[in-house]
Amino acid sequence: AELAVENLSDLFRASLRDAAHHFTLAEELELCQRYVQIEQLRIGEGRLRVDWETASLPADALIPPLTLQPLLENAIYHGIGSLPDGGTVTIEGALNRKQIELKLTNPISRAGLQKLSSGNQVAQENIRERLQAFYQRGADIWFNESMSHYEVVLRFPYMKQADEDSDR
Repeated sequence: AELAVENLSDLFRASLRDAAHHFTLAEELELCQRYVQIEQLRIGEGRLRVDWETASLPADALIPPLTLQPLLENAIYHGIGSLPDGGTVTIEGALNRKQIELKLTNPISRAGLQKLSSGNQVAQENIRERLQAFYQRGADIWFNESMSHYEVVLRFPYMKQADEDSDR
């Protein structure tokens, strides 16, 4: 319970953070890991597994706060939550020619697809707008769905604090 309260506090602080301030990718991934811990308590660790394939990403890359976390939340709510046995969310990251690509994939049931299609994709559109505001035309977000999986791909330039400061 104490860990859950600490994790909720961190999520709350992140949501109140000034939008002009950016997280490092390491901070965003840490926030996501805390969120997963909360969800594992809620729906069961055995039902929710996350495969983090992000070790090769530059920890100092800047990203607007709460970019990956809402996508992870959607993957758990629409995907894992609708599967009786749960499943695995995979988060893959790669750096290629100064471009970071993050791919989040989750299994999804027919009920999850229905929940997803009946939603209004507010989180996805907010993320697209934040990426465009921070990176201008250098970033985007794509979505792919099949009968069994949903995939979100984020692509944005590798920028670090020194790069952002020199742009001002």
